[in-house]
Amino acid sequence: MNNCTKLLVVIIGIITGSTGFLHGLAEAMRGNKPTNGIMMADIGAISLIPNYLLTGIAAMFFGVSMIVWSASSIHKKNGPVAFMVISILLFLSGGGIMMVLPVIIVWALAARLDKPLNWWRKILPERSRKTLSGLWKLSFISCFFSLLTAILIWIFLTPPGPSYKSPVYVYTCWSFLLLAIVFLIMTIITGFARDIVVRDEVII
Repeated sequence: MNNCTKLLVVIIGIITGSTGFLHGLAEAMRGNKPTNGIMMADIGAISLIPNYLLTGIAAMFFGVSMIVWSASSIHKKNGPVAFMVISILLFLSGGGIMMVLPVIIVWALAARLDKPLNWWRKILPERSRKTLSGLWKLSFISCFFSLLTAILIWIFLTPPGPSYKSPVYVYTCWSFLLLAIVFLIMTIITGFARDIVVRDEVII
């Protein structure tokens, strides 16, 4: 098991499920009202359920399901497939449009959790693997610090709904989100390098 990659997969899955739950909570708080279409632009989500309350309940249910599955079962044989099914259901029930990218990343990484990473061995020379392995913790912490900052700004300063949103807060939120994506890419690469190094040390 590639444990560094597994940790990344689990945490991103939990965070994605949590944001889906928060979208659902915002939708449910609008009450028993029609959504007036599939696209809910003010919330940043789409739903096939034409009712805010029912959409919110469904999104919260699938959000919790994603959290539980990510924490307990995504590393199992059919874990990535089940995760994708839950993700699609969450997306179609108001879980948020922005969840698409992290879901794809989690699914792709989850499929590599028990693989020997031979392709990465070829493109990462042994010396660079050790250097990158040493950068994994810094990349990991930087990624989730940026991501959690963006999420906190989103929740408290630019929450889903029709309320006024200061452009400064919106741009700041997106800046931290983009920064998190950059660090995420670094964390994926350094995580693979660290997993290879650890595997080699176990073999030796």
